[in-house]
Amino acid sequence: MAERKSYQDKFKTKPIFRDSEGNAVSAFEQKGKELHDILFLPLDETSSTYKTLDPELLRNKKTKDFVEIFGIKKPSLKDEIYNNILPIYDGDGEIDTETHFIKFFTYWKNSGRPEEFISLIEDKEFISYKTREEEITYRGTANEIYYPLTDLEKYFASKPKTKFVDLKDYYTFITDEKEQQTLKEFLLKLGVSVLPRIFEKEITKQSKKT
Repeated sequence: MAERKSYQDKFKTKPIFRDSEGNAVSAFEQKGKELHDILFLPLDETSSTYKTLDPELLRNKKTKDFVEIFGIKKPSLKDEIYNNILPIYDGDGEIDTETHFIKFFTYWKNSGRPEEFISLIEDKEFISYKTREEEITYRGTANEIYYPLTDLEKYFASKPKTKFVDLKDYYTFITDEKEQQTLKEFLLKLGVSVLPRIFEKEITKQSKKT
């Protein structure tokens, strides 16, 4: 069994399979120390953007067994995030940030709160926020947003453009108090702050006018 696994590992990233469009493709892609699935079993939905195995290959029992042992499967939530959602943030198209937030949050809390995942999404504009200046909910990156603590809101009372997490928005679908604490942990991990940020600014001396 060990020899078989070692043999399979050599071909994890090799284009030894045929996808639904007839192209030679690999089943996995090496990203750092991790392997990420990039080829999946055929799906029911026709509008999927996933790269899927040629369904004809699964008609042969031996091939089907090999595919299963090799580790090709239907997409998981992780696959959806890595393959479908994150690439969207590299483009200029319209983004369903609320749906993405739910999926990011669900994956993070159910996968042992991985730090490497936080590093992948912390610079994405998907955090709901409001300012005292407007009642409109916007989306931004965590490192420019504050958590709405009473003392912090008082501190920024004279700065109506300060961005605070729109907790009312999140609490419409995260209603459990324990889950709300987990939400706070998630937001702080992403870079939302509970303290005023200090920015350094170099001041040069201006020569006096004569």
